[in-house]
Amino acid sequence: MHGETHWQAAIFHASWSPADIAVTLLFLMSPVMFLTLTAQPAQAQTFNVIYNFTGSNDGAQPWAGLTLDTAGNLYGTTEYGGHYGYGSVFRLSNRGGAWNILALHSFGGDDGANPYSRVRVAADGSLYGMAQYGMEDVAIFRLRPTSTACGPPPCPWNETVLYVGTNDGPGEDAGDVTTDAGDDIYGVMGGYNAYELTPSYGGWTYTNLHSFQGPPDGRWPWAGMIFDAQANLDGTTFQGGTHNWGTVFRLTHSENGWSEQVLYSFRGTSDGGLPMSGLTMDASGNFYGTTTSGNPGGAVFELTYSNGGWTLTPLHQFAGGLYSGPDAGVVVDAAGNVYGTKSCYLTGCGGTNGYGLVFGLTPTNGGWAYRSLHDFSGGSDGGDPHGAPVLGANGHLYGTTNTGGAYGSGVVWEITP
Repeated sequence: MHGETHWQAAIFHASWSPADIAVTLLFLMSPVMFLTLTAQPAQAQTFNVIYNFTGSNDGAQPWAGLTLDTAGNLYGTTEYGGHYGYGSVFRLSNRGGAWNILALHSFGGDDGANPYSRVRVAADGSLYGMAQYGMEDVAIFRLRPTSTACGPPPCPWNETVLYVGTNDGPGEDAGDVTTDAGDDIYGVMGGYNAYELTPSYGGWTYTNLHSFQGPPDGRWPWAGMIFDAQANLDGTTFQGGTHNWGTVFRLTHSENGWSEQVLYSFRGTSDGGLPMSGLTMDASGNFYGTTTSGNPGGAVFELTYSNGGWTLTPLHQFAGGLYSGPDAGVVVDAAGNVYGTKSCYLTGCGGTNGYGLVFGLTPTNGGWAYRSLHDFSGGSDGGDPHGAPVLGANGHLYGTTNTGGAYGSGVVWEITP
């Protein structure tokens, strides 16, 4: 969806750093690229495919992870498939031990297309998300249940495009949105901006919260943001920072508006660099995330606050160098265990079969023990899990794969410790 001329011209920008060159190569190679578990650490686990996408009206090739509502329903998006081939939004519900899918919306191109991000479930049950819009833009959309009955099968939900913004940088169509108690929408867009959308007189008002400038500020916020306990917005940038390997940033609101603070600048060494995923926060306010690159490779990290500053600790490092680390975030349970996925992403294929894996990290004797929960084969169990896992109230892990399954269009999987 990105113009080739823009990226080809960027190759010859003489002032770019090695990290700049790396990200340029990334997008030339792949132009479309874009809670609580209370049990003790598992010694064995059961893997199940709970849904196989057919590539038809239900969708195909989910890229993002899933979202859980309070009733235990799973919501997600597919990159392709649906009635028109432009992707879909779906819901999976467990009834009597069986999972049933409902295709909530099929994108038609003129109302969005090929979503790469998760949907957000708002307090009123509405779903919010981001999709591509034409060749140059992205759309923020809302889905609501149909108010009138239409008979079996259940009705599709009503979609409204709330805002169309400029598509001008990597990852701008991959960022998750978040909402506050008033259903204002927050996210990143255009490769440079953090924004807020506010309901106003029957429409929506766009407010730019921060424009990222590049070193020493961040540049190219890829993923979405989260709220912390103080109502700050926290996130990552793919590049920028003091060393131009990315940042963890915070946006703080005051009567004068929003101000940004860089909490950490990645160095591209043992701490990792070039984070494509967002952050997860535990009950103590510590942040967890992943980086795609570093030395020797990408990492899973913890960022903690003490004595007036932030300290980053690599919990696990992946071998392989550039883009060898996870491109999705992690989830943390109440016992402090960390779970994530590793996809087959460019040069960084994960798992013994080369089709990705689900991993767990357990705090052990002052360190962290790494284990693989499932290595995908690319066959009936799926392959290439790009989205972060989600933890259900039942203690089960859920996620998606972009490929594999009974029809080759990806799966939804469940891991029971």
